[in-house]
Amino acid sequence: MDNRENLIGIVETFFRWKKPILGLCLIAGIGSVIITLTLPNYYQSFTTYYVASPDQIMPDPVGNRLKEKELYGTSEDRDRNMSIAQSSELVNFMIDSFNLYEHYEIDSTNEKSASKVRKRFLKLYNVEQTKYDAIELSIEDTDRILAKDMTIAAREKIEDISVQIVKESFQKSLRNTKSNIDSKEVKLQTLGDSLQRVREKYGIYNILSQSEFLSAQITSAEADLALNKAKLASLKSAKGIPRDTINFIIAQVAGLEKGLEKSKESMQLFNQGMSSVISLERAYSDGIKQLSLDKEQFKQNEAAFNSKNPPMIFLVEDATIPLEKSRPKRSIICIMSVLIAFILGLTAALLLDMYKDVNWKEIVNAQ
Repeated sequence: MDNRENLIGIVETFFRWKKPILGLCLIAGIGSVIITLTLPNYYQSFTTYYVASPDQIMPDPVGNRLKEKELYGTSEDRDRNMSIAQSSELVNFMIDSFNLYEHYEIDSTNEKSASKVRKRFLKLYNVEQTKYDAIELSIEDTDRILAKDMTIAAREKIEDISVQIVKESFQKSLRNTKSNIDSKEVKLQTLGDSLQRVREKYGIYNILSQSEFLSAQITSAEADLALNKAKLASLKSAKGIPRDTINFIIAQVAGLEKGLEKSKESMQLFNQGMSSVISLERAYSDGIKQLSLDKEQFKQNEAAFNSKNPPMIFLVEDATIPLEKSRPKRSIICIMSVLIAFILGLTAALLLDMYKDVNWKEIVNAQ
């Protein structure tokens, strides 16, 4: 019952004050119409794109031609793109390229003008990530053609900065790779010098052929020595053999023994240095192969770096000239103004009715 009586009281108050309330609503409506008619129309142009993976610029690794590259960027790539889109470099580019000081009617000589034009642009500029992981970029302006041109320019500048960042990182990687190659060449030269010294020390230049040769030489020397010893023993036991012949055979045996001893020393020296030579040769060979792969990869990377810039975004929707204004919503502004005026007028009427018996002069004088 109380709620009903309160509602009736509000209705009664409205009808008692309906003329002032309706007058206030009329004034608010007319005023809002006049004000909204003076507001300029803004047009918003959109463009939507996906971020490409930086792997697009990288060539295939040498010896791994089947490796698949990522086409679209990861969350980190999207975050980097969003950071670029909100960077000072982009904002300054847009301000300079479209002479926004003049367009926004901001005095460029004022000490706060840079801050004002930046805030004005950022108020009309928006970039966000959609639920489908695309990037949506939009710009509002009173000139619908300029809104489209600025939106396209902003997107292209974001792509240019993205390419620049990737290429700078790529160039740093190239410098590191070149430094690594130079270091490997120095190490390989040192390894080659060590191999040469070990070969000279042990007289090893071809392990396979020298091993076969020394083995055959020792076997042949041992056979010749055994044959001559047997021949010497036979001649010594025989009668009528000249002493010179026997001495000759003795000299041959002694020579063969010396030769055999020399061959065994060579074999011993060969065996001592063989493991070192094999180890150094393997390391040197592996080093040459790896250095060749590194140089080939460096050439490919350098060619990729010097080639045409790869796409860093995949365009989904290009910016177009907006046909309808984005704001102001004049009808909504007028309706909301009248509604607020009605609520304020009714509230004022209720307060006046509620405190109509209060002697405000006494209250004021009492203070």
